[in-house]
Amino acid sequence: MNPRLVKLIKEYVEALLIAALLALFIRSFVVKAYKIPSGSMLETLQIGDHLLVNKFLYGVKLPFTDFTVIPISEPSSRTSSSSSSPRTRARTSSSGSSACPGT
Repeated sequence: MNPRLVKLIKEYVEALLIAALLALFIRSFVVKAYKIPSGSMLETLQIGDHLLVNKFLYGVKLPFTDFTVIPISEPSSRTSSSSSSPRTRARTSSSGSSACPGT
């Protein structure tokens, strides 16, 4: 096999692996995109709207666990949260929070 072709293939594979690892890191720890599937929040969000959830703000968690490696902050009032249904992990719901701490 031609050494130039082997080098070219090696560079492409290396670039694709780095891109995949970077995308996995960003999606797991920094930000995740969601699309609004239903009209439960029609006053503020429309069906089909896109959201970006800042996952880093609430701390670095190990994927597929609830273990927080680096806690950053706790959710406060007027923040939106997203969660998965316990029955089906594929469907994610988003909700707004307007609770204030007690006096």
